Amino acid sequence: FSYRKKYLPTQLVRYHTPPRFSLEVTEKIREGACEAFRCLGLRDFARLDGWVISGPESQASREVVFSDVNIVSGMEQTSFMFQQAALVGLSHSAVLNYLVSSACLRHNISHGPVSQSPSESQLPSGSLAASESAPSLPRRKVHVLFGGGTSERQVSLMSGTNVWLKLRGCLDLDVVPYLLAPHSESDIVQAGGVGGLLVWKLPYDGVLRHTVEEVMDFCEMEETPQREKIIHSVRAEVVKALGATSKMCNNRRERDWLDKTRPTVCTLAEFASGAALSDATVFIAVHGGVGEDGRLQEILAESGAGYTGCAKASARVCMDKSATGEALRGLAHLGIHTAPKLVHNVTELGRMLEDGEAHAIWAQMTSHLQHSSFAPSSPLLAVCVKPVSDGCSTGVARLLCSSDLLVYIRAVTSGTGTLSRNSLSSPHSPIELPSPVPERLLFEPFIESADVQVVQDGIGGEALQRLGDSQWVEVTVGVLGEMGSMRALSPSVTIKESGVVLTLEEKFQGGTGINLTPPPSDMVSDMALLAAKERFEFVANVLKIQGFSRIDAFLHIATGELVVIEVNTVPGLTPSTVLFHQALAEVPSMSPRVFLKTVVNLQNRKKKIL
Repeated sequence: FSYRKKYLPTQLVRYHTPPRFSLEVTEKIREGACEAFRCLGLRDFARLDGWVISGPESQASREVVFSDVNIVSGMEQTSFMFQQAALVGLSHSAVLNYLVSSACLRHNISHGPVSQSPSESQLPSGSLAASESAPSLPRRKVHVLFGGGTSERQVSLMSGTNVWLKLRGCLDLDVVPYLLAPHSESDIVQAGGVGGLLVWKLPYDGVLRHTVEEVMDFCEMEETPQREKIIHSVRAEVVKALGATSKMCNNRRERDWLDKTRPTVCTLAEFASGAALSDATVFIAVHGGVGEDGRLQEILAESGAGYTGCAKASARVCMDKSATGEALRGLAHLGIHTAPKLVHNVTELGRMLEDGEAHAIWAQMTSHLQHSSFAPSSPLLAVCVKPVSDGCSTGVARLLCSSDLLVYIRAVTSGTGTLSRNSLSSPHSPIELPSPVPERLLFEPFIESADVQVVQDGIGGEALQRLGDSQWVEVTVGVLGEMGSMRALSPSVTIKESGVVLTLEEKFQGGTGINLTPPPSDMVSDMALLAAKERFEFVANVLKIQGFSRIDAFLHIATGELVVIEVNTVPGLTPSTVLFHQALAEVPSMSPRVFLKTVVNLQNRKKKIL
C-alpha cells in the first residue's frame, strides 16, 4: 500500500466489508484477533492487519497470520474501524462514546454527556449528545446529495460524507445521505435528460465507503444468505457483548438507527419532487458536471425544492472558466484582473498536433496570450492548461514548449487518467487527468507566483521564506451570504510541497499541504488583505453568487489586486478543506458545523429562486 492508496479514494484498490470469505473463515479471523488482543494486554480498541493463507483443500483449512497491530487505529470518517462498526449497527458517536466511557470507568472518572460548545450554541444546531428526556424538536429535512460522474466524484463523496456527519449533530435537522449514481453525458441522453439519472438513498453503513464505485457495489449487491448470515452473527454478538442498545447511543435517533435498512433508488426528477413535497433542503455536494453547471439547480428549482449554493445562471457562468473571465472583463481599473484565455477543441487540437503542427500552434498560442496579457511587459515563460469545466486541480499543468503540449494532449486523449510524474520538461507530481476526455481545454499565461517554503530558522525552529521576485501569491477564499451582499472570509495561502500546481492530496487530505489562514502580515500587509477581501466580495456580487462559494486568485502582496483564476460554486467540503479553517478564523469563530448550518439557513431564505 502506498500512502495515497490507503488514504485517498482510488479505483486501484477495492475494499470488501465483510470479507468475501465463508462464515467459518470470518469467525477464525475474529477469534484470532480477540486472542491477540487478550494476549497483548490491549485495552479499549486496536486494529490488526494480517493475511489469510490458503490451505490445500477447503476454506476452513486456511491459516490466519497477523502481521501488524495498530493500538491507535486510523480514525478518519470512513476508516476501517468505523466502516466495520457501522455494519454491525454502531455509529461514529456510539463507538467514540464507548471508548471514552471505558477509559473513564477504568480511571474512576464520571462521564456525562458531551456538552455543546459555546460557538455551536449560537445557532439552533442541536446538542451532540442530548439525553432521551430532551424535548422533541421539529426537525427540518436536509437531503445531502453527492457523487456524480465526473473526475471529481471521489472528492464529492468525501465532501458529502463530511457534510452529512456534521449536520447529523444538529438535533433540529433530519439529515439523509443520497448518492447521484455515476454517469456519462451519453447516459444522460439515454435517460431522457438529467431528470432520468438515478439517485440512491443510502443507509448509514452504505455511505462509509472509500470510492463512489464501492458505494454503487453496495447499492446494487444482492444480499446472499452467506453475507446475511455473517452480518447477523457478528452484529448480534457485538451488540450483546458491548451493550450497544443501552450504553453506546447518545440519543433516541442513534438507537432507532440500529435497525438495518437497504438502499432504495429513484430518478433525479423523483428525488427533486420528493424534496419539494417534504419541504427538504437539498445540500448540493456534487462537484463538477450536472452538480455545478446549473442543470441540477434547474431541475430542483423547477420542482420547487430548496437547495444550497448558487442559482442556475450564476452556476453555469462560474462552471465555465472562459465565461467567468468574460463576466469579469473591464474591472482592471478596480484592481480585479483575469488572465487572457484561449479555448481549443481537444479533438481538433489533437489532430493538428499529430499532423506536425505543434511548433506553429505553440507559437500562435504564446503570441496571442502574450499580447493580450494584463501584464504585457512580463515575458511569457510558460502556459497553463486546464479543462474549461473541471476543478480539484484536475488536468492543470504548466507547459514550457511545443513538446510539452504534444505530450499533454496525447495523455488527455488516451484516457489513461494520469500524466506520469516528470513527463513534461519541468519536474512535476503525477497529474490527475479529466475523465471522460473533455471537449475543450483552456490555455492562459502561467503566472509565476512567489515560492513560499518552510525553512529552519537556525535556532531549532521553523520559519516561512518567500523566494523569488514575484509579488503575487496564490490564495483561495470562501464567500458567504445573500446575493448582492456576500461576505469574504479570511483568504488562505497554501504552500505547495512540490511542483507548481497543488495536488489532490494537498487540497483535500489532512496531513498534507500547509494552509496559512490568514496570510502572515509580513507576507501580505493588513491593508492589502483588507483591499483584497473587498475585491473578492465585489467579484462574488458581480457574478450573482449566493449562499457560499470559493474563489481562487493570485493576490498582489503590496496592493491587494487580484487575478481571478476560477470560482467554485460547489466547493470541496472534506474534513480538511480550507473553508473550515477560514470559518474558524472569523470573529466570532464558526465551527464547521455552524458554518454548514449557516449554508442551510441561507438556502431557506432564497427558496425557488432560479
